[in-house]
Amino acid sequence: MNAYRQCLTGQVLILTPEDEAAYKAHCQNIHESWAPVGGMEIELVQEIADDRWRLKHADALINNSFALGMTRPDTITAHLTNLTKPLSPAPIPNPAREARRYSP
Repeated sequence: MNAYRQCLTGQVLILTPEDEAAYKAHCQNIHESWAPVGGMEIELVQEIADDRWRLKHADALINNSFALGMTRPDTITAHLTNLTKPLSPAPIPNPAREARRYSP
């Protein structure tokens, strides 16, 4: 794991070497796309890059968790006994019956 200190804010990101390279390329691509001018624009573009990185990371975590659950469901859900019970179907509303119930 590598610690990467962001030059602008001084925040420290702890990333694997592969993730660090991907993060730097991601930020460079966003900065080149927006072409910020001045300190405030550079800071805002970096925030956009960081937010997009976090969203992509969160999405990957969710997808990986789902994939893990699909490939090894017994190790993840073995303690959840109520998952094996069938779900009861939701009642289907009948507008005609509802109208009769409330008409005088």
